[in-house]
Amino acid sequence: MNRRALHVICGASVLFAALALAHIILHFFGATGPHMSPGMWLSFATAAAADIFAFVGGYLLLMSGQVKP
Repeated sequence: MNRRALHVICGASVLFAALALAHIILHFFGATGPHMSPGMWLSFATAAAADIFAFVGGYLLLMSGQVKP
């Protein structure tokens, strides 16, 4: 398997994992709604930040194999 194919497969899997995490975050914290404690807000913010970093990491992994002009 060449390096470009490996980058595409890894990048796509990271992006799908980030989308799955966002889906879980919305369902879990959407169900608790207005009854969230400050600790739950902190965990929500931490999970959202991890999801953003994972999405950006997947994008960078996908774009790292492209030829630069």
